[in-house]
Amino acid sequence: MRKNIYIIGAFLLCACPAAMAGERSAADGMQTKAAAMVARSAMKGMLMQQDFQSLKNNKLAELSRMDEAAFRADYARGWENLKKCPALVSKYRLRADLSKKEAAAIIGRLTRGECLDAIDRVPDEVLADLLRQGLAGAGQQDAPLSEKIAVFMKSASGPETGKK
Repeated sequence: MRKNIYIIGAFLLCACPAAMAGERSAADGMQTKAAAMVARSAMKGMLMQQDFQSLKNNKLAELSRMDEAAFRADYARGWENLKKCPALVSKYRLRADLSKKEAAAIIGRLTRGECLDAIDRVPDEVLADLLRQGLAGAGQQDAPLSEKIAVFMKSASGPETGKK
């Protein structure tokens, strides 16, 4: 089932621009929605299939191993996308200068349901951009689409199945 979602999403990502070349803005909107659907489905599937407590514990352990400079650099990269998600920024009181201790406290309180809800609150444009960046990652330009999706899924899944 999950593989079918990726195949449909990949088809929509590739076919929509060609099929609607005359209606550029409509095609772009449809492609963005399709990309967001694929990214949401992938992230939700990963969350539903993994042991959530282990995933959370691994993220907390990874965070505790980081020194403050590494955390600041990593969070600054993430903040570029987080600031485009006002619902999440408001709900979790996120800000550009969030401390490592504050991030650990937020992660520690999260439930699977809250994470699933958070995925729904990320704007389509942000998810589509993240998916495109993941599919166009270094060394992936000439790779088959199935390999690009596998790399994206590994990068999105965190320490258990890949590197975040």
